[in-house]
Amino acid sequence: MYIPSHFLETDLEKISQFIKTHPLGLMVANVDGDLVGNHLPFMALNGSIAVGGKLISHTAKANPIWKVGEKKQKVLLVFSGYETYISPSSYPELMLV
Repeated sequence: MYIPSHFLETDLEKISQFIKTHPLGLMVANVDGDLVGNHLPFMALNGSIAVGGKLISHTAKANPIWKVGEKKQKVLLVFSGYETYISPSSYPELMLV
């Protein structure tokens, strides 16, 4: 995933706090040759993120994404903060150039 350097966060304490505050993550993985994405709750195994640390989650056994944990394969996790929609009608006027 491309992350411009000015958006890159490397402070593990900040990352830990963000995941504690927003634990619902999108997990994207290759499951039996198909790209699959699921929203799952995550938490740090020891309470905070550390180099080499682990996040844990859970899913229904009927959901095939559980297989990626068994195979210990790489996945992409995306955590998002608060989201909102700002309607164009919120602006006093639109300036057309």
